Amino acid sequence: MEVHHHPAVEKKGIKEYLTEGLMIFVAVMLGFVAENIREGIGERSRENEYMISLAHDLKADTTNINNIISIKSQDLVYYDSMFYIFKTGLYKKETIDIYYYVRKLGRQNFFYQADGTRKQLENAGGLRLIQKKQLIDSIENYGYSYSTVKDLEKYEQDILNQIRPQMSAIFDANVFDIMIKNNAIVRPDKDYPLLPFKEENLNQLHTLLHVLKRVKISEIENMQTLKYHGKNLLLQINKEYKLEE
Repeated sequence: MEVHHHPAVEKKGIKEYLTEGLMIFVAVMLGFVAENIREGIGERSRENEYMISLAHDLKADTTNINNIISIKSQDLVYYDSMFYIFKTGLYKKETIDIYYYVRKLGRQNFFYQADGTRKQLENAGGLRLIQKKQLIDSIENYGYSYSTVKDLEKYEQDILNQIRPQMSAIFDANVFDIMIKNNAIVRPDKDYPLLPFKEENLNQLHTLLHVLKRVKISEIENMQTLKYHGKNLLLQINKEYKLEE
């Protein structure tokens, strides 16, 4: 009977084992490095997209801030003009302006921030993508300034809720209705009479309007601060990410 002999298996030396192990290690490391590079490129791309979007939001905010500051500054003029008319007794003969001023002061204009990108950065962990701590600080400062503005708006709303009942004791609501044209407030077409009112009604209205004036001044100041932080943040983004100003 024939006997088959298996070929002898050549044993590997330690050097060969070390070489194979080193090759496997290098392959794994290269794969790990390649993956990190790929993720890094992806994160830098996402970071850049976030900043482009944030820059766009900041520009929109600046336009809106300027509009709100302009409106609230005009409200201060309305208040001073209305106070003068009551103080001098002109309201007894002429009421067109007084109706217009008080109706204008009885409305509220809110500032709505274009905050979609900032919310994503804060809520979806996007801030971790930003490498510059100074930039993160600026984003947070902008958010804090915005929250201060919104707190003042809530206070203004509370004051207005107290003012409107006082307005109803002095001004004829039918005239206010006539003053709405195409969803805009216009001056009355003639001097409509005021309601019979007591001095205490007028004093209560003036007191609340005075508080409202101070609130609007604070709002303007804080809106200017918000605008400053927004412009500073936009300059940093443009410089860091080489965007067009």
